[in-house]
Amino acid sequence: MMSQWIFQQSASDLPQHGRSSGDTDKSSAVKTAQDELDEKQHQSPGLLEAQSTEHQDQEDPNLVEWATDDPEKPLNWSTSAKCLNLGLVSFFRFLTPLASSMVAPATGLILRDLDTDNETIGSFIVSIFILGYALGPLVLAPLSESYGRLPLYHVNNALFTLWNLGAALSPNVGALLAFRLLSGLAGSCPVTIGNGSIADCVVRERRGLVTTIFS
Repeated sequence: MMSQWIFQQSASDLPQHGRSSGDTDKSSAVKTAQDELDEKQHQSPGLLEAQSTEHQDQEDPNLVEWATDDPEKPLNWSTSAKCLNLGLVSFFRFLTPLASSMVAPATGLILRDLDTDNETIGSFIVSIFILGYALGPLVLAPLSESYGRLPLYHVNNALFTLWNLGAALSPNVGALLAFRLLSGLAGSCPVTIGNGSIADCVVRERRGLVTTIFS
């Protein structure tokens, strides 16, 4: 009787141990999944967005990218080459806004030379340059993505010089306003695509400092 009771008791314990082991495995799996979910939830939105963007870029068949070790890739340029190129862009970025307002103290003399005393025209000589700043990026930004930034820098720097020369030699108010508008259009080039040049040459971790200096 005693041995039969012991056998029955042992048999009744076996399913309990089986259930206990299965429950432990399930609990471990649930805990692991919950930990992974919590880790994803605690990740910063910026990191998740960057990971999503990188995944999309890898799947984009139309994406054109440099080879990692390509010496012509701006990120692989020497530090001196990067400083020289971004220094020139920063100089043009400084020069073109200067041209927009440096004419303001001379508007009275300009109006006298053009035989007019219309103060509205005097204000418009200054402000129409900024109108070019507003319209230029609408054209220059798409062109920089299609033809590259360097051709746009060369062309617009030459045009900026010519249009300012034309404004200085204008025989009447209409010609002056037209050349000032064109100068603003050409002068908006480094303002529009300068940050793109920084993104081309500087690694992501250092762009903030370089952009601050550029601005």
